[in-house]
Amino acid sequence: MLTFSDSDVFVAGPVVAVLDESGRFATTLPATDSPGMNPSGWSYSVRENLTGVVGSRTYALLAPKAVPDVDLADVAPADPTTPTYVPVPGPRGETGATGPQGPKGDKGNVGAASTVPGPKGDKGDVGAKGDQGAKGDPGPAGAQGPKGDPGAGSVNSVNGKPGPDIQLDAASVGAVPSAAVGAVGGVAPLNSFGNVPTTNLPNLSALYVDVKTKGLANGVATLDSASRLPVAQLPTAAPRNTWTPQALGFAAWNVDPGSVANPTAVKYAKVGRLYLSAMNITEPTSVNTVVVMARGWGGSAVAPNARFRAGIYDESGALVMGSGDLWQVGPAGQIPGTSAPATANHIGAVPLALNGAVTLQPGRYRAGFLLRQGGASDFAYMHIANESPSNPANFSLGTAAFEREVYADAVADLPTSLSGLGLRGDHDPTITALAKL
Repeated sequence: MLTFSDSDVFVAGPVVAVLDESGRFATTLPATDSPGMNPSGWSYSVRENLTGVVGSRTYALLAPKAVPDVDLADVAPADPTTPTYVPVPGPRGETGATGPQGPKGDKGNVGAASTVPGPKGDKGDVGAKGDQGAKGDPGPAGAQGPKGDPGAGSVNSVNGKPGPDIQLDAASVGAVPSAAVGAVGGVAPLNSFGNVPTTNLPNLSALYVDVKTKGLANGVATLDSASRLPVAQLPTAAPRNTWTPQALGFAAWNVDPGSVANPTAVKYAKVGRLYLSAMNITEPTSVNTVVVMARGWGGSAVAPNARFRAGIYDESGALVMGSGDLWQVGPAGQIPGTSAPATANHIGAVPLALNGAVTLQPGRYRAGFLLRQGGASDFAYMHIANESPSNPANFSLGTAAFEREVYADAVADLPTSLSGLGLRGDHDPTITALAKL
């Protein structure tokens, strides 16, 4: 562990460099003589581990600040039998004044090498530089000494686990504990053929059912072409033989029109009033049309100035899908098979096309329509004969009320959000549905 107290920095553990595709690497290390380190007077230990080369080589390295770039090829020992030495920088004396360089002297004879070092003399003046003598033969390699205790500046760790007493578990070396073999949540053992034993394979029979049990008691239900349960396989508690929206060609509606008493008062759509009726969607449902039940709408040919807008809003009040300006809307009650009085009095469903189809996910929605422009008696709509405050549909329970029949006045165009419109519920609600046409 190296600490630099002046810089609030510490360095620990080995530095591992991986060779690139050209066999090179580069890394940045603290200088071994950087000031303010604790400990000081240490060296790096370089360990080479090359694929395809038997064994590895380890040698010591000083990285002084004066040599900022070190090439390991220049400092690594060339002879693999050379013992590992710890380099120690020698003491540095004071540098005297540099005098003029004297004349070059004659080359002297090489004396015999002494095996006993003489006493260290005083540092003399710098003499003239002589010619380089011949390189002598290397001496024999000495025997490797015993391994010493790790010093204060050495690295003593394995896989990030510090010493001196290193204890490694299975996770420290990327291994699987032996207790996990064959255990729940562990790993599967292999037999002598290298295969997973049958006792450790999943029970595939529990993942499948016998096709012959489809539609039978205690078996599995079948699905129709729309991936829905047939009515015959629904429990007896579910309503059967009722007039659902789908039975009349709709995808959803705010109320079953057949359950509404025939109102005597005629209600005309007010220009600039956004009428909103809620639907409860219980399964993903694709729609592209808002349908309004009319009691008197002769079509755009009779009321050419009328302009409609329609839209669907989610429970938060955000517009899910809207329409453009609708000014070519056909009259009500003209679908083939409609009774003569309904056709003559323009009574029936009026489809208002949206800009496109949208799939409504399960949740609560409000479908609205707006007579943006026209006359006060252009569009007479079929309504529930209860003012909304007295309509049971507007009873709610919970942290926030969700009234199904509301409206907003002074609306010039289809809003993108119902927030801030000041919705009210004191008017007879419309009969509205959704459809995919």
